[in-house]
Amino acid sequence: MSKVCGTGGVSCGAVMAGLQLQYSLDKAAHVRETWEYNLPEGTFIHNTARQFLRVNDTRKELKVDVLHLSPPCQTFSVAHTTVGRNDAQNEAPMRLIARLIQKATPRIVTLEQSDAFLNSRNVDLLGATLYSFTKLGFSIKYKYMAFEKYGLPQSRHRLVIIAAW
Repeated sequence: MSKVCGTGGVSCGAVMAGLQLQYSLDKAAHVRETWEYNLPEGTFIHNTARQFLRVNDTRKELKVDVLHLSPPCQTFSVAHTTVGRNDAQNEAPMRLIARLIQKATPRIVTLEQSDAFLNSRNVDLLGATLYSFTKLGFSIKYKYMAFEKYGLPQSRHRLVIIAAW
């Protein structure tokens, strides 16, 4: 089984796909209880992406085969029409992708983000995100997906990126 790092509902999907979850990183404290209940064999890391990167941890077991990134989407949502107080904090993980990849050294990276990330207002950050993968030697594919077509009981459109090294 591959070692995986993931968060939230994505974690359960990864387990159902046959992956072994090793770590989960999330800044929301309430996520920890659910994650540890559903996946007691893994380790939950309660930090922001920036805090996690500051930790000087050289343990080899932090290295993962698959890194799944599901950064906050509020800032990129079509419903986001005015500047919000958490915009910079919610956008920060998108700007830290290269550093997260370098720390975890995965063979495969998956990322899901609001489909509005494809809007023209986000074109610079989308370009920087895609560049961060290719600069590190990853081949990438990305696709707009309607998750309700895959069994999700609500309308949720997302940009999905799959990168392989």
